[in-house]
Amino acid sequence: MIDLKAWVESQSSFPECLRPEDLEHSRSQRLAYLESGQAPRLFQEQDSFLAWDATALERDTQRPLALLWASEGKVDALLEQSKRELSELPLVASAFFSEGDWCETLLGHGFYPLRSFVSKPMSSQSIDYPFTLRCGKESDRSFLTALAVTVASHTLPPHRQSELSAYSRILTQSLLKLDYSEGSEYRLYVAEDSGRQRVGYLLLRLDERRTAWVVDIGVQKSHWGQGVAQFLVLTAENLLLKKGYEFYVGEISASNERSFYVATQLCGFRPNRQLWRFDR
Repeated sequence: MIDLKAWVESQSSFPECLRPEDLEHSRSQRLAYLESGQAPRLFQEQDSFLAWDATALERDTQRPLALLWASEGKVDALLEQSKRELSELPLVASAFFSEGDWCETLLGHGFYPLRSFVSKPMSSQSIDYPFTLRCGKESDRSFLTALAVTVASHTLPPHRQSELSAYSRILTQSLLKLDYSEGSEYRLYVAEDSGRQRVGYLLLRLDERRTAWVVDIGVQKSHWGQGVAQFLVLTAENLLLKKGYEFYVGEISASNERSFYVATQLCGFRPNRQLWRFDR
């Protein structure tokens, strides 16, 4: 039987590592998971194995799923075994964009791309847009919530349009209680046009590793194509850089080609990894 603790200690990277300095953080998180008494569901065949966290929860809906926790070797037969024995759960696996063979393997076993992670080191940006940026206030909560629901269909993962109503309800509930005050880990930025009308927002989560995660971004449909999203992301980058933040990360639904283009072609992000999902 594979010694998962020894395997974790021997690894030089993990799928969630977006930069080399994330390695030890990821290692400590994985070791803490094992030491907590939780045990991944392990499928092994000679020197190959798959380990699934069958207690994971879907971020948006909090529904249970099995998240691929570790893998090594030739796993085609083990993927099929996992599908049979974890039949009550959707399966979600990570793949670096550079791992073409692994992506092909997942595709061949019925998985589909769920969302993409994009990232970049922060740097000073030249801004020339007819908008202004300010920090979000409590009075912006209804604007944030209403616009987020309006654009929710573009942020849903593939194959999930039938769940739009439920997704919008969960999204509304989470945004109505979200704390983005000064002491919170969340930051809300609002873009206004020359008439002081709100035209978009950027919601970020800041972590202790000087990283800003794009939680959500929304632009009024009347202002699509006018550079509001780029303005929000790049202007916030300049502000965060002054506060000591160093790294930007975003997650984009695999069905949202528009946002992927804006992030990678206009805002300087690079694709890092994808999440793939298998549904019953």
